[in-house]
Amino acid sequence: MKWQFVVKRMKKLLLSFFSTLAFSVVVSSAEAAPMYYTFEGTVTWIADGARMIANKDVSLTYGDAVSYTWLIDFDRPGSNTLNNGSTNSDARLFYDDIVSRLLLHEVNGGTYNNPTNLAEYNYGVYNTDTAKGYLNGGSDDHFIQIYNITDVRGLSVGDTGMSSYDRAFDDKGNATRFQSFDLKVTSISDSFPQPVPEPSTMFLFGGGIAGLAFWRRKKSV
Repeated sequence: MKWQFVVKRMKKLLLSFFSTLAFSVVVSSAEAAPMYYTFEGTVTWIADGARMIANKDVSLTYGDAVSYTWLIDFDRPGSNTLNNGSTNSDARLFYDDIVSRLLLHEVNGGTYNNPTNLAEYNYGVYNTDTAKGYLNGGSDDHFIQIYNITDVRGLSVGDTGMSSYDRAFDDKGNATRFQSFDLKVTSISDSFPQPVPEPSTMFLFGGGIAGLAFWRRKKSV
């Protein structure tokens, strides 16, 4: 009788485990996950007003490879965060965040770093009439934009024809700027992949239950 009880208990535990796993997969598949989009190209235009390149704050020349990776969430409203800590959002825009880029930086805080100006851009724009859009990232002191995106909501790996605009300021308001007119989408990946139990984990789980059942059976003999 004790052995039958252990078997029933083990079946219930296994059923509960796999039911929970199946439910989590169904729920996660119904939720749209933010995605990482990587754009790559080369430097095709430079203006060194802040003399960051001349002073070797950055190393940049024509033909250098550039890469930008953005986190994009089309289901979340875009927002701007001000230097005073307040945030405003607009449901007409979608959320983006520049997470990797060529390093330009403001020198001595730049000149736009005041409480009412932007500490961070986190929005992209999609034009429903033309299907074109662009991405805004960075801040007033270091602004980055990717534009000429034919269909920002339908981007695919291999898409070309996009451009970038990247600028940063010194403490006198001078800007070092560069652009790339040949950007290409090289990677699109899910930023929040759903964890799937590895075979070894499931084996250990099942083995533990079987071991417990064997121990109880041996104890009852």
